[in-house]
Amino acid sequence: MLLTTLLAISLVTPQKLRPAVHSSSQRLLHKAQACSPAEPNERPDVLPASELPGNYVSPYSMAFGVSVSAVVCAELAPIAAAGTIAGAAQRMWLGRLASITGLPLLCSCFEALRCAAAMGPHELRDDPCQRLNLAVATTSIMSVIIAPRPPLSVIVARAGSALLCLEVWSQSTGCAGDVLQEAVCYARGVLDSMAHSIRLMLASSHDGMLIGMNSRCYAFVSIATGMLAFALCAAPRTSSHIFWPMIAPTSATAVQRSASWLVLSAVCAYIVSDATVRGQFNARTTRLLKLGLLSSSIMHVIVQLTAILLRKAF
Repeated sequence: MLLTTLLAISLVTPQKLRPAVHSSSQRLLHKAQACSPAEPNERPDVLPASELPGNYVSPYSMAFGVSVSAVVCAELAPIAAAGTIAGAAQRMWLGRLASITGLPLLCSCFEALRCAAAMGPHELRDDPCQRLNLAVATTSIMSVIIAPRPPLSVIVARAGSALLCLEVWSQSTGCAGDVLQEAVCYARGVLDSMAHSIRLMLASSHDGMLIGMNSRCYAFVSIATGMLAFALCAAPRTSSHIFWPMIAPTSATAVQRSASWLVLSAVCAYIVSDATVRGQFNARTTRLLKLGLLSSSIMHVIVQLTAILLRKAF
């Protein structure tokens, strides 16, 4: 935040207030340029508010807070009145926890977007941030349309987050205001990402760069989680045991809502795979997404192992 503040101050500070570190000849040149009229295409000293670094930091921070609160309230609050039969309440808790194992990944995605917003709009226009915005928006929309609980708070919180991410994405793609063009861009981006993931998994090189094992593994994870998310949405009862072998979410609608985490995981794995090929394996966004994927995976394994122990105990 200190770096962001200093950068914003430097952007809005007039040139004459900055330290003079030039030679005398350069000072004369600057004075001559100041007296001459500015060119029409010259970049202004003071950027518009929409172009200042940190413009979307507060909205992303608010969306992060309300989204996490909505997920926790939707999945964990209804079990406050659960029964006290030995083992029943524990299994219900585990079933609810199994449906929110993607929460650490959502936190990482919002943190990556918030950090990109702090750097400036040029970061939000990069392909990884555009894909992240679409993935978070898709996850939020799925949680809104698939039996939200409680309806009002979830719809307001998650729909607001989806609108924010879609707004930033549409502004970065240059198709804001044209709903049809935005839908076409969205469909094209999904299909291109799927095709690119398959190429990264099967090809030996891409754009003259060798594809390593890390990139292939993340591409495989992206394709596998995307297919599993589709299966969970289409047939939640029959396919839930594939991803949750020991304890699954407590209802079919909870399984379908949890499929949104797999959609988010598929996009994040694709972003990491593509970044690995381009030599950006240790970039800030890539590190945050890897941490989120790892945290969600560990939480998923812990919930399933706990279910095994409870089954033996009761």
